[in-house]
Amino acid sequence: MEDVELAIIINSNSASASEILAGAIQDNDRGTIVGRRSFGKGLVQEDLMLRDGSNLRLTIARYYTPTGRCIQKSYQDNIEDYYKDQMNRYENGEMYKVDSTLLVDSLKYTTPGGKTVYGGGGIMPDVFVSMDTLGTSWYFTHLRYSSAFTTFAFDFVTDKRTKWRSVKAFNREFNVTDEILEQFVEFAEKEAKVERNEEELKISKELIKQTIKGEIARQLWVEQGYYQVRIKNDVDVKAAIKVLK
Repeated sequence: MEDVELAIIINSNSASASEILAGAIQDNDRGTIVGRRSFGKGLVQEDLMLRDGSNLRLTIARYYTPTGRCIQKSYQDNIEDYYKDQMNRYENGEMYKVDSTLLVDSLKYTTPGGKTVYGGGGIMPDVFVSMDTLGTSWYFTHLRYSSAFTTFAFDFVTDKRTKWRSVKAFNREFNVTDEILEQFVEFAEKEAKVERNEEELKISKELIKQTIKGEIARQLWVEQGYYQVRIKNDVDVKAAIKVLK
């Protein structure tokens, strides 16, 4: 398997073990990292039981990639700035273009194959892919952070758990119709208290349909089902396939 072409997709939610793997693959010139800078969590922690029955979580080490890059992002300022990092990436535009301020000479490393990589927290991709915001709206965001998709999908499959032979058959044979979408919107308003917004519903219509279909697949085949449905329109996956071709 050593000669198999490899592409790994990461984004700002890729943390810890996934970053260790991505960094090792990148630093050993074994594959191509695609997406956006990863989260930046590279601490090794140990739980210590105290006499009163409580626990102390003590940081005892940090993870470094083979070239010597520290995966852990800095938290030298204060804890508030550390936790705001994710939001700052949206506000400073890092999700949509490469942030050149992160490409600092003092954090530059070279792989055995001569490729330049950068440290400073998180793994920087070899191929940057702008975050896909097509179809997003505040209405969709409120739906996503509510229980609407999960609960609706659970109810929807109650009498359909043996209707499709496989994820592949489901993906081919089932589509979320306008009628199902309307049922979902009414359900979300009644059960999840997400108020209907006609203007933003038009903007996010196709994205909501894709998400409903993915969540139904998740109910039937757990994560394998969800991702097989959703990768069809995923820009990161398309970019990775392009790299492999």
